[in-house]
Amino acid sequence: MKPTSTAQVSAAVLVVALTHGGCGAETEPGQLGDLTDGGGVSASSSGGGGSSSSGSSGGGSSSSGGSSGSNSGSSSGGADSGMLPGTIELGQAFPVSANSPANLSAVFGQAATNGGCVLAQAGGCVFYGCTPGTASYGDSAGTLKVTGSGGTFTGPATMTPSPRGFYESGSSSYLSAGQTLTVTASGGVVPAFGPQSVVLPPIPTLTAPTEFDIPTKSDLQVTWTGGQMGATFELKGGSGGQGSFACSWDATLGQGVVASSILVGLETNVGGWISYGQHATTSFAAGRYQIDLEALAFSTTTVVFQ
Repeated sequence: MKPTSTAQVSAAVLVVALTHGGCGAETEPGQLGDLTDGGGVSASSSGGGGSSSSGSSGGGSSSSGGSSGSNSGSSSGGADSGMLPGTIELGQAFPVSANSPANLSAVFGQAATNGGCVLAQAGGCVFYGCTPGTASYGDSAGTLKVTGSGGTFTGPATMTPSPRGFYESGSSSYLSAGQTLTVTASGGVVPAFGPQSVVLPPIPTLTAPTEFDIPTKSDLQVTWTGGQMGATFELKGGSGGQGSFACSWDATLGQGVVASSILVGLETNVGGWISYGQHATTSFAAGRYQIDLEALAFSTTTVVFQ
């Protein structure tokens, strides 16, 4: 199965990863949905080398990976009573091309709910009958600045919240596997934090499925190599506006199963896509916000669900 270099398809991965809330309008591949609502975003690239640092001004941080059979429909952070969730995602589609620069996005204070979208759950996978949406507004953390060291991206790339509190930037630069990415926030409703860092893992190799035709009436065996210790392997897909699914497993397992109950709602001959990859996570607290900083390496290909 050869990955497509179409940036429009790969952008859908970030939407599914960040939005596990109430049911919203269906988001086709290539649309950023609630994230693209006119926020002020700028990105610049400098030739100088970046530097990596750790620590936070809002609480301790820790690196964490996925767990076997983790539920993709759960929210990032906010598990502790009284804490609000937040997610910063720094994503890179592979293979890297002129059509696949880095995707940087964030949202804070969005308490995730299923909102009627979740129609099936099995073995670390969730099937959504509509595109999971978010609440109307996110909380501002002021200006976010992203820098990189040890790779192709140095930055800085800056993001400011849209009127609805969402952050999104299509940087003109590219992230490279193994480089350190560092984020700081000037502060707003969310207290200032950073520098907080995460290392972008390499793109894993998908060894099954290898065909473009994906059966929906039987379980789908998924295997991969190159899973990184502490990272989470993700498999996502959708088809022709009929919904989408998201799975996550410990990246070191090298295998997973997508149950037919997850796939059966996707049978169609139009618009099918699958995206796979792995992400590393640094979790930290800033005031009453529990924030996950994720670095995601992913690849997307078109398929037919039948």
